[in-house]
Parts: sequence; structure tokens; C-alpha cells
Amino acid sequence: MKIKLKMLFNSLVGRLFISHMVLIIIVCISNFLSHSLIYDVLEERLINESKVEFNNVVKECEEYISDIKNYLIYISMDTEFQRIISSKNISDYSVYKLSNYMGRKYIESPQYINTWIYHKRTEYIVTRLTSYPKRMFWEKLYSNPAYNNKFWEEQLNTNEQFIIYPPDIYYDNSLINFENANITNNFNRYMTIIYKPFINSSYYLCAFVEINRFFENNNSLFGEQINIAANKAQIENVKANQPDGIYTLESFSEKNNIYYYMELDYRNIKQNLSNINIKFTVITIIAIAMCLILSVFFSIKINTPLKNIGEIFLPGERDKSPFTSLIDLETIRKHIYSLIQLNLKYKAEIENKDRQLQSYILIEKIRNLYIPDGPDVSSYLKYSFSNGFYMICIKIHPIGLISYNPSGKSIVFLNYSKKLSEYFLQRNRNGWNCIYFSENQENFILLLDNRNKQIEKYANQIKDYLELIRNDEVCFTVLVSELQSNLNGLDMVYNNILILLNKRCMEKVTQIIYQSNISEVKNHYTFTTNEMKYFSDSISNGYIKESMEIMKRVLEYNYRKRINCFQFSSLCYEFINLCIKAVIDTLSYLPGEIDIIQIQTVLKSLVCYEDYVQICENFIEEISSYIVKTDRNNDYMIDYILRYIQEKYYEDIYLDLFAEKLCVSKVYICKRFKEKTGTSLVDYLNKYRMEIACEKLKNTDLKIKDIASEVGIENVNSFIRTFKKYYGKSLLSRGYSKC
Repeated sequence: MKIKLKMLFNSLVGRLFISHMVLIIIVCISNFLSHSLIYDVLEERLINESKVEFNNVVKECEEYISDIKNYLIYISMDTEFQRIISSKNISDYSVYKLSNYMGRKYIESPQYINTWIYHKRTEYIVTRLTSYPKRMFWEKLYSNPAYNNKFWEEQLNTNEQFIIYPPDIYYDNSLINFENANITNNFNRYMTIIYKPFINSSYYLCAFVEINRFFENNNSLFGEQINIAANKAQIENVKANQPDGIYTLESFSEKNNIYYYMELDYRNIKQNLSNINIKFTVITIIAIAMCLILSVFFSIKINTPLKNIGEIFLPGERDKSPFTSLIDLETIRKHIYSLIQLNLKYKAEIENKDRQLQSYILIEKIRNLYIPDGPDVSSYLKYSFSNGFYMICIKIHPIGLISYNPSGKSIVFLNYSKKLSEYFLQRNRNGWNCIYFSENQENFILLLDNRNKQIEKYANQIKDYLELIRNDEVCFTVLVSELQSNLNGLDMVYNNILILLNKRCMEKVTQIIYQSNISEVKNHYTFTTNEMKYFSDSISNGYIKESMEIMKRVLEYNYRKRINCFQFSSLCYEFINLCIKAVIDTLSYLPGEIDIIQIQTVLKSLVCYEDYVQICENFIEEISSYIVKTDRNNDYMIDYILRYIQEKYYEDIYLDLFAEKLCVSKVYICKRFKEKTGTSLVDYLNKYRMEIACEKLKNTDLKIKDIASEVGIENVNSFIRTFKKYYGKSLLSRGYSKC
């Protein structure tokens, strides 16, 4: 029994079982340890999200209080009010007139407030409904004895213009029954705002604000949970009595000297998270256990193939255990690893042999192409380049490559290849000792002996001959390698000197480029930011003539700088990329007829300035045709937007809506709308809504909130600010008279 357990422990199945048991333990421990961490992260995230919402509600409340202050100032500055309140004797008739005045002004007041007047020269409190004796007003309308007649008289002695008391004053909003002088016990909490027009004023205005109703009607989920305190100590007292799982958010208003705070209760969320965590742990353990069972099952299934492989690598050495041991697996792994290493070695040897074969084939090609006839053939084949040699590549560039067909290009190469063969045959007879041949019907290659060590002299002679035989349909580039010591690796030498073509200057003459001094050739094209912006604007607006002029001016300037072909191609890529960006901004997609890959291929093969210009001209014309075609539909697009705004101004209108309906980008809509109308889309929409609102203000009795909703603005404060922006006067001061 002990032997079988030991065999099982040393087998693949046994080790797999133990590994899964360890994995289950680690997962369970990690799950329990991460429990508190997940709680902390979730709580922090919930609190941060609540802070954002809380600050938004506080901000709206601050704006609401500012509107109330403006309303109180507006009343105190009214001429009719000043005439009544400033009289030396406040008679009963004056009190009646003040009450009547407050009733008329109530329609212009912000929501959820009741305003009354305290004057030391009268025994009455003036409200919008009627006037009350002071003592009855204090006794009947307040449940807090601290706010008595003495308290309200002392408010005249303060030096502050505005005094705000948090909602700890209880006020009954029901009417007084003068027959029995009783009121009901329907008390509400009010925030009090006192306004003294000047320091030694004999009166003040007081606004009772139903702040709870303001919070309840706020769109926020937290509005009805926010409280207002007069000092920090009150909030600290609330925190001290809080149980675990409840957090307090607070904010201090320096302008109004009050504190906002709100209690967040996350106890239920914590309990739910704990229950979810327990369920998740159980599911995880069940899933791992199932994986364990499946792993053991498949391990037993693959045990037989492993035993068969072991018989191949370990004949006669295996025990009679039913399971493949780890020792057997390690031995099999070593055998397989040795086979892989041997295979990689064979692969490297084959690649090396293949490379040598390619070099031998190239050498044989050199020795068998264009070998001159005559008595010196045998000595020519034995030539060994004992002093080293240079590889010279002569590149033939047809000019006007865009209009050339492949057959015409081949004929041009064959004609000049024949002339070059005759020239180098003559040079060999004069003692040059060179080998020459053509490669892929594109380049003419020459291996020149370094016996005389005059490579620059020979290269200049080749250049003079090429200038003599060439016509206006071609130009040449002579690429000269560094000194080579043997014929091995000629393909690498050939590829390296072909890279030198990027350094060719933009001139239709034969040019020589040496690999040894290539580092001396350093230049870069010039294309300023202003030129890029001017070109982008021109191509976006469909101004073909202006776009062509900018392109030609930039290309000509860089051509005079004598930049190389690589830099010139990169400059042309810049123009092409700007054109592509313009058409994508206009159409939101790139037309399939525009073949970017073909244009890039053609640019890589050009060496002539005129050909580069022709490529760019053709591309600009092609791009402009799409943009101009789109511009014809601009008037329809703008008309559609204007008609949509006029018919559905009361709906939620946004830029993405038009971009989706018209199948164009948002940037393009904004740009075209401003070009056609002279104003932005948002300004036009708001101005049109304000015009409709003015008509409703003058011709209907609707409230400001209802009118704002009918013109598509749900937030009343936003509607008031927008109105003031366009008409320069607040709605609270009858700004609609300017409509």
C-alpha cells in the first residue's frame, strides 16, 4: 500500500492533484484577504460619486440664494417702495399700501419664498397677504421661543447687509383666522434671509425660504437629504452620534457663511456585498473542484500515450507502475530537447549552405555574362581581384515615369545596357580589368579592380560617358561601394549600395554617390506650420488653384535647396496626407477609388522634380473633385438644420444628432454652419429659443419655468442665464420688455 501511494505521489496525476489542492487554498485565502480591500475601494468610489452630485446640488442652491438676494435688492430699490417706506410716519394706510405692493411683486419672486417687512416705526409685520401685529406674528407663527420680538429687533443693530439663518425657524404657512386668532399646527422649516438696505436702516426685508421644497424638486437623488447648518459644531455633533457605515459630506459657503451637509448610509450595501462575496467564494471553490476532477480525468486519459512515448525513449528501463512518473517525463523532455537542438543546428547549416550557394551562383553569373571573345578569355576567367575591387551600380531612370508603360521601360533599359556593354568591353581592352552584367533589367553592375587605385577617376569617366550618350528621356545615378576584399557576400554589398539612391539630388543629370562619404550628405525638407494650415484650409474649401500654388511654391523652394529624393518623397507624402485628412473630415470616410498604396509605390521610383509635381497635381485634383462635389450639398445640409431647429426647437437638440442624420463629421457641420450663417450652431439654437420665449412672455401668462420647458430648456436657472446673455437684462427685472 505504501509503495502504491509513493508511486501515485511521484506520478503526473498525483502531482497534479496536489497542485490543484494548493491552488484552491491560495484562492480561498486571497479571496478572504481581498474582501476588506474591495469594500474600501467600492466605498471610496461611491463616496466620490456622491461628492460630485452633492457639490452640484450645493452649487445650484448657491445660485438660488443669489437669485433671492437679487430679488430683495430689486424690491428695496423700487421707487414706489422707497416712497412708501421712507415716510416719517408709517400709518395704517401705508402698511396697507406696502402689503398690496408686496402682493403685486410676489409673482416676480423666486420659487418657494415668502417675504415680509419689519419696520421699527410701526407695530405691524407687512406680508404679501396682509399685515399682522408683531407680537401675534412672533407667538403664533413660530414654535421656537428663541425667535421672539427682541430677537427680530436686534437684527436692526447688525452691521451686515445680508444675514442668513439656517432652517431651524419653524413657520406656519397657513392663514390666520381673525375670528378666533388661532392657527393650525402645520409647521414647516424655513431658511431665513434678512436684507438691510443700509447700516442704519429703520427696516429690513426678510425672506422665508422653503429650502426643503427646493431640494426635493431638484433633479438630484440627494437633494432631499441635504441639510444646512449655521456652524461647524452642529456638523461635528451629527458625526459624533453616527453609527458605523454612515458618512457625512459637507461643504462651507464663504459667501453666505453657512454649512451644507448630507448623511450617506451604506450599511445595506455593505451587507449585500458581504452576501455576494460569500456566494462568489462558494462558486469559485466549486469551479476549482470541477477543474480538479476534469484535470485528473484528462491526465489519466493522456497517461497511455505518455507510456507509449516512454517505451520509445526508455526501452527496458520503465517500471510497471500504471502511472507515468515524473522521472520518466523529465527523461523524455531531455530527449525531445536534444532533438530540437539538433534540428536547429541542421537548420542553421542548411541556411548557411543555401547562402553560400546563392553567392556561388552570383559569382558564376558574373563569370559567364558579357565575357569578351578573344585570346584573353582564359586569363579573364582566372581573374582574382587580389588588390580588392569596387562594385559600381549604374541605375537608369526614365523621366516621366508616370506615362511609361512596362514594355517601353524595358526597351529603354536594353538600348542603354547594350551601349554600356560595348563601352566596358573597350575599357577592358585598355587595361581596366572589370566584370559587368545586368540585374533584373533595372540596374547595370560593374566590378572594377583596384589595381590602379583611382576609383574617383574611373567613376568620373563613367559619368562623362553617360552624359554623352543620354537624351532627355533618361538620367543616370552611379552608386560606388566601399573597397571589397573578396567575392563572398556580393548580394549584401549590392543591397547596401542600392540604399544610396535615397541620397540622389533632384536634378536631371548623371550623379555619383559614394558609400564611403554618405554621412556628409545631410539635408531635410522645409514645410512650415503656416503653410500646412493654409494648404489644409484651401483643400478643405475646394480652392484648387490656391492649393496648387502652395504645393508648387513649397516643392520649388525645396528643389532649390537640393534635397535628396528620399526627403522629396517624404515632402510629397505630407501633401498627400493633408489631402487625405481633408477628404475624411468632409466625407467621414476615404473613397475606395483613391489608391494610396499605388501612389506611394510610384513616388518611391521617381527621381525627377517634374514627375513629383505631376503626381501631386493629379492627386490634388482627384481629392478636390470629391470635396467640391460635397460642397454642392452644403446648402441643403444647412437648410435641413435650420428647418429642423424651427420645427423641433422644444426637443433635445445636440450636434451628434445632426452628424448621425447627415452622415458627416461634427467638425464639418460646425465649420460649414458658421460659414453659411456667420454664427455657431449652439448660438443660433439658443437665440431662436429666446425669441420664441419672448413671444410667450409677452403674449401669455405662463410661468417662467413652463416657458423654459416649452422651448427645450429644462433647467430654469440655465434659461434665465441664457436670456440675460442675449438681452442683457434678467427676467426678474422684466428683461422681456427688451424683446
